[in-house]
Amino acid sequence: MTGSTRGLNVRPRRAGNIRPVRHLVGAATARPPTSTFGLPESASYPCKDYPTNLAITLTKQRDPMVKSILKRLSKKLPRRARVVANRAYRMLGTPYARTRMSIGMNPLSVVWGSDRGQEIARYYIEELFLKEFADDVQGRCLEFLADNYTSRFGQENRITSIDILNMEDGNPRTTIHADLTKPNDIPSNQYDCIVCTHVLHVIYELDRAIAELHRILRPGGVLLVAVPQVSMCDSDWGELWRFTQEGLRAALTRAFEDQHIAMRAYGNSLTAAGEIRGLATHEFAKMELNQHDQRFAVEICARAIKSAGTG
Repeated sequence: MTGSTRGLNVRPRRAGNIRPVRHLVGAATARPPTSTFGLPESASYPCKDYPTNLAITLTKQRDPMVKSILKRLSKKLPRRARVVANRAYRMLGTPYARTRMSIGMNPLSVVWGSDRGQEIARYYIEELFLKEFADDVQGRCLEFLADNYTSRFGQENRITSIDILNMEDGNPRTTIHADLTKPNDIPSNQYDCIVCTHVLHVIYELDRAIAELHRILRPGGVLLVAVPQVSMCDSDWGELWRFTQEGLRAALTRAFEDQHIAMRAYGNSLTAAGEIRGLATHEFAKMELNQHDQRFAVEICARAIKSAGTG
């Protein structure tokens, strides 16, 4: 699964990330807000029912326990041997994780790999999709839960204001309390850009939410959407849907004109397997991450523009 849910940006992710979020608009249940994918930085992810084993711990390349053991061992080794051991330690994590991707019943992570590095889905959102359309993040902007992506990808001198939408009280960063699936007080034609990452898949009344996003955009305004296609699904987060490229386009065309929608499908069968098995971005080569096959996409994204003549 930062300003989205699962981001209203919403999964637990590291700073600057995001995947789903708890209590999102129209959500049955969503993940707790996180600085990046939905969990508070001080919170622990509810995965106590999942097995923990040494293999998972050892694949964390910066695990304190492993560092401590290596430090004690290194004191007994000649300098040259220490250099070789350190290089082997740095190189061990990736091949081990790639091997484990095809062995065993348990994944390396039950939090989308975010406890081991950057989640693969977040790589596609942050390094490809939002970078491609960063120029759209300007004027008056709206993001869910936090403004991480708006602040990160928008240029300060091009943003006039940022609103943060949340359903619940208690988040000091919230500027608008509203549920987009119910009557609300948000005026029409307000925003030049809405960043909506990992929000739609936790909303039951999907069509109503999309219609509201269209309503509050100004004519010519841009909606940037990211949703999962292939991903682990944890019922504790209230995730309701997964999207194909065709499915997200069909949902958006009920409010936006088809010719004003640009679709992106990121990922391939290898990175999709890695996403499910809990691998992180650093365990794949850029060539592997950047080859895309929509049949096995990890992340589906869209840029939708409100027609200039629409009120």
